[in-house]
Amino acid sequence: MPTAFVIHLHTGHGPDHFDLMIQHGSGLATWRLGNDPGALAEGDAIPAARLPDHRHAYLTYEGPVRGGRGQVRRVDRGQCELLEVSETRWEIRLAGARCRGRFALRRNEHEGEQWTLRRVGERDSA
Repeated sequence: MPTAFVIHLHTGHGPDHFDLMIQHGSGLATWRLGNDPGALAEGDAIPAARLPDHRHAYLTYEGPVRGGRGQVRRVDRGQCELLEVSETRWEIRLAGARCRGRFALRRNEHEGEQWTLRRVGERDSA
């Protein structure tokens, strides 16, 4: 069953980065990405850091982040199909305006909450 996802550009608090949030359970499973996942070609990968789950309000929120932690601006949103979900791997299919296709998030063994996001399939057509 499809669920929602959002990608925010987070600025003004440390280096600019992207936050990938996927609706799952009672919150949004969240990863901090150093690069735009929509720009990945098949086989390309970028580092991802697992963050605590965020509130569902972030699916539609743009603006300042509480506690002086910068600003977020939504750069993509859409439907997400969860193909595989485990403690060490998520395989997903995103259908957003910019980010489309299959991706795999894999936790790096022995590195805590450090993960890798890889595009594992070609871009789906719009």
